[in-house]
Amino acid sequence: MGEPAAGVDREGVGARVKWADYCISKFGWEGTQETRIERLAVHDDLVDKLGQPVERSRAWVIKELQAGRTFALVDKNEKGLWSNPEALRLSDDGGLHYARKLPVIGPATKVFTSFYHKDDEAKRQSFDHLTADLFTNKSVGDGDIDSGLSDDYIKQLIQRGYLHDTTVLVLLLGPNTRHRMHVDWEIAGALEYRVGDRYAGLLGLLLPTHPDFGEGRKVTYASLPARFAANLRTGYAVVDDWTSDRRRLQQLVQTAFDRRSNTDKIENRSVPRMVRDTGP
Repeated sequence: MGEPAAGVDREGVGARVKWADYCISKFGWEGTQETRIERLAVHDDLVDKLGQPVERSRAWVIKELQAGRTFALVDKNEKGLWSNPEALRLSDDGGLHYARKLPVIGPATKVFTSFYHKDDEAKRQSFDHLTADLFTNKSVGDGDIDSGLSDDYIKQLIQRGYLHDTTVLVLLLGPNTRHRMHVDWEIAGALEYRVGDRYAGLLGLLLPTHPDFGEGRKVTYASLPARFAANLRTGYAVVDDWTSDRRRLQQLVQTAFDRRSNTDKIENRSVPRMVRDTGP
């Protein structure tokens, strides 16, 4: 768990006070049912930032609580700052009492973010800020790869390491994403089989600017990139509203990751590659 320490969001003049002796950013569960915490990612509260996370056992945390040490569950906001502290306490039976679940301790999924740079760069940065300690994030900057041919573009994405070991492609869906040729090519590349790996999973996040955002996940296929829509119809792709809930983002990426085994539902060859942008 070697992610860099981030600053903290402390509101108000003179508010530079410790939240607690220790802050906790992730849980590690016993089994898959998430009923008993066994490990926790623990940071020292250094007032202006949190220290590097150290994985501690349930027993260690309980012992520290019994000795009078204080703990706060913390989250990250879209600026990448630790925020929203909430006390972790001992329950009446000597266990751990908490009101919300945190992201899960585990290996960092390798994620490629595809988006329309002109419209949605800010949300791409927000996604990186929210998930820097959860995923290994990659994305292509505007102009990083210049090719007029889809096959050459995809080949460069793989050779330069953008897609070579990507396991989930996260598509940030704004109102104009469906018009962008490079987005279509990036989805196509993620659905190409790579030696030593399987196909990448597909997750679409409807941004607040998208017309279907907040509509109870009733998505209009015509409002989506055609290649993504085809894989959504088959059940290979996953779509949901944009959220700043880190635990929810982790769950959505995991769902897309798990669907990679459904290779019979992949639609790639049947969708023509875009040869030009079709809108603003």
